[in-house]
This record gives sequence, structure tokens and C-alpha cells, in this order.
Amino acid sequence: MTGRAKRSRLRFREAQITPLIVLAGLPQAVASPVQSHLEAVLKPEHRVISQPARNDDQQLYSVAAVDTLLGVITDYAERSRRANIRPSVPQFILLAYVPSPDEEILLSSFDFCAFPVRLSYLSEYNAQRQRRHDPIASKEYVADRVNIAAGEINDLKRRLSSISSRDPLLLPPKNFLLTKERPIATVFADLVRQRIAWAEPFQGINHVRPKGSVRTVLQDARGLLFPPDKESHGLPRELEPDADPEERRLFLRSAFRFGIPLPEGFHHDVQYEGRSLGEAQFNCCRRGDLSLKCSHANVYPNDYVRAAKT
Repeated sequence: MTGRAKRSRLRFREAQITPLIVLAGLPQAVASPVQSHLEAVLKPEHRVISQPARNDDQQLYSVAAVDTLLGVITDYAERSRRANIRPSVPQFILLAYVPSPDEEILLSSFDFCAFPVRLSYLSEYNAQRQRRHDPIASKEYVADRVNIAAGEINDLKRRLSSISSRDPLLLPPKNFLLTKERPIATVFADLVRQRIAWAEPFQGINHVRPKGSVRTVLQDARGLLFPPDKESHGLPRELEPDADPEERRLFLRSAFRFGIPLPEGFHHDVQYEGRSLGEAQFNCCRRGDLSLKCSHANVYPNDYVRAAKT
């Protein structure tokens, strides 16, 4: 490696260990100055990525634009991983977005990967146009909301970084069932859309202590136990340069939960107490519905399901 290349890699390491802010819903003429303003005023330094939105106040988001945004974010995260930067970066991901009738295109694509920051004031009208068209109002408001959200996500980070066996926010969204027909993904969706508070207790979760265990684990409506596996093993998170949007979504879902980085290979060892799975049903993000008879299943944050070899 040449001296210049080595210095470049070191600069990349230093620059990338920062929080990431994703800006969505601002028009082209506003997105760039808001991005520059945030990078200048936020302390500590933040990396800001923006995707300009349509000028039409009723149609801010499109599938193509959201896929492009995901591509930029996942390329950034993958470069960091390949550079072997520690700690994992981005340190966290904030999705700051302007509410819109078509916001579901954005929110469903990001799923439960980012911490949502709803820029409600910018969706209000002033002189027949939304305030998001005003660069001065947008800069001040977005900076204020991001600063508030950074404190909120730090509280969430303390909660999730410990990989607690008792915290439901780490559970696999589609495979932990609150009832036989209702996965915990429905509650996660309400959290992202701010219909319920982060501290609100979940209904339908049992806390049990298996025989011979000193810790309490979570049990779903089927009686399945979901102890987290803290060992660093499992599927590597690798992303090819030509990965399609769905591969990029799965990559991001495996690496972040509500904006907080997850340990490499993190998953739950899903099992019944004292017996095999006995044809228990799972929903795998790659292979669809599965019926497993093995001792347990490794279930990852993106709902990839891998049967145990025993």
C-alpha cells in the first residue's frame, strides 16, 4: 500500500465513525443547503445523506428515489465494513423525513432499520406551499429536531446495546408472534410511525425462566423461547456492488434495529423448552414459509431463518 493510499484509508476511518442522518422529503433547492447546514452545526460531527424529493406537495416519494437512497446508505455502510472500522459505523442512523400521503413508500422500505424523525412542521402550509420549500425555516427546524432526536436515540442505544434477553425491541419482527396471527412487526410498525411510545409495554409477551437457567427469556404465543445468542457467528453481512434493492434492504435490516447497530451475526436461538421444534412454522425472508423439526432455529434480525444441524 502506498503512503497516499494508506493516508486515504486512515482519513476514511476517521471520517466515517459518525452518526448518519438521512434527509428525505425536501425539494432539490432546499435539500442541499439543509445538508450543508447540518454538517456545519451539529456537534459531534454527523454524516448527512439527502435524496431530493418532488416539488409536488402531495407526492414526495417514489419507489425509484427511495431505492436510490437505500443504495447510497448501504454502499456507505458496506465500505465501512470492508475497511474493518471499529466500532461499527454508522454509529446510528436517523431518518428525518417530511410527512406525506405517500410516506409509506419510504417507511416500509426502511422498515425497522432507522430511527424515525418526523418533520411535521415542514409539511404545514404557508402561502399555499409547504414550509419544506423555505430553506431558512427548514435549516433551523431540521437542526433542532435532529438534536432532540439524537438525545432520544442515545436513550434507545443504552437499551439495545446490552443485547438483553428481556427486551422485545430486538426480536425478529415476523417470527415472534404476539398472537397466532399477529407478529411483533405490527407493534414495531406503530413505533416507527409514532403511534405508540418507545417506553410503552408490549402486550402478548411472556417472560419465563427455563429450567436450569439463571436468566429470563421471552416466549411468544406458540410457547417458543427466544434467547439471544451473543456469540459472533452466523451469516456474514456482505453486499455485492450490483445488489438489487431487496438485497440492500435485507443487508440493512440485518445490521441495524431502529437505527442502532447490531453485533455481527446477532440472532436468536429459537426453541421449545425440553423438546424439538416439531414442525414449528417460520417465515424466512429468503425462503418464505418453513416447517422445521430440528432442535432449534437461528433467526436473524432480518427474519432470515436457519435450521440447526441437530
